[in-house]
Amino acid sequence: MTYVGNEELLRRHNATLAQFEKNIASNNWRTHNNHHFDWWAFPFDPGRPTASQGDRYNVPAPDIELLKNNPEFMKSLARMATIQMWSYGWDMENRKVLDVSAAELQQRQATCTGHSVRLWKVGSSLITFGLLEEFSSVSKFVKHLGAEDRDGKVSKSLLSMTAKWLGLIANHA
Repeated sequence: MTYVGNEELLRRHNATLAQFEKNIASNNWRTHNNHHFDWWAFPFDPGRPTASQGDRYNVPAPDIELLKNNPEFMKSLARMATIQMWSYGWDMENRKVLDVSAAELQQRQATCTGHSVRLWKVGSSLITFGLLEEFSSVSKFVKHLGAEDRDGKVSKSLLSMTAKWLGLIANHA
């Protein structure tokens, strides 16, 4: 399968942003992560095909540059990352956990660790498109999760994710 093209990517990306905005307006974080949106919400460069979508949403280098120069896309990508991280209990702007009950925070973070590949896609997309401040916040969240991982269930996945991100950072520096 080949890349769908910027027009189709942007159509799906923008529709997903509209749904994300509805989710946050209704405080609907519990069902937010039940949907499949990773590929077009958080696209990144080729070389990492996924089982169900192949490389249809992996953006070739020339198209990455075109999208980087699209202010609407860049703004929406940053906004979707902010909302996605909110669903995990993280305030991207202030780089800290949300001020919610301990039980709610635990549920949100459990959702995140159950979707660690989604967290990896968020970070990968932010790196690919040069949103390094936003990536830095996501990275801080990963470190926070690692620090909270008392029984070691998450650490292996987080370490693997962090190693992959370091490779991406080197490629996009």
